[in-house]
Amino acid sequence: MAARREDELELKKRRVETVNELIVKAERKVKRLVSAFGDSENADEIVRATVQAEVKATSTQRDALIAERETLEAELVQGAVDEATRAKIKASAAVIRQRLTNSTFEQRRELLDLLDVRARLREDEKGR
Repeated sequence: MAARREDELELKKRRVETVNELIVKAERKVKRLVSAFGDSENADEIVRATVQAEVKATSTQRDALIAERETLEAELVQGAVDEATRAKIKASAAVIRQRLTNSTFEQRRELLDLLDVRARLREDEKGR
């Protein structure tokens, strides 16, 4: 399970790298289009409208990529926090396991109270 989680995190890291590259490409494309056709007053109206539409589409794509990058980075941070939390839980479980090995009834009861473990005893129709 931990290996699968690591694989998922690695895939997300690679996707962030790919998204960053795509953002750079989109920004370059917008700059090229604007510098080539945007300032030309002699440009045909159809060419100008086409370039403006392409710039708008590329900008929209760039914005979507930025949003995806932010989501992936948040997931990566969450995954890292989960690993730290998982390590703390495992350490606590080891301490609890050690305490349970040679503990008295009262110590076990105290530990279950600390862990907020609740049990209900019911009797069925057969008296069990």
